[in-house]
Amino acid sequence: MDPATLSNAEWTGIANMLTNLWVMLLLIICIGTLYLATHVGIPSLVASHPLPQSAQRLRLPLYVLMFVGMALYAYFVAAAIGESSVLGDIFDTYWIKGGSIDLLGHGGNPQSVH
Repeated sequence: MDPATLSNAEWTGIANMLTNLWVMLLLIICIGTLYLATHVGIPSLVASHPLPQSAQRLRLPLYVLMFVGMALYAYFVAAAIGESSVLGDIFDTYWIKGGSIDLLGHGGNPQSVH
């Protein structure tokens, strides 16, 4: 494949796609942390008595926050998929041209016909 200069629109598409991917990573870390704190941490700490029983009231707002984070995550997944069309503008194919290799590693470059 011959490298070519990317236009401003392509760089913007790449930047938007990467931004969406980074936001998705941060959201999944926050969602996982909220899930662990809400579903495991608070009940365990209340049962072992470092937290008072009234701390159980925090679980519902944290669950709501977790589901809002999941909705935001779904939005950014859709946005990243939408922005991935820039890859088709840059590369003429998503796969490297050449021979095919099966799961066992057999195959390779196609034989040339003389």
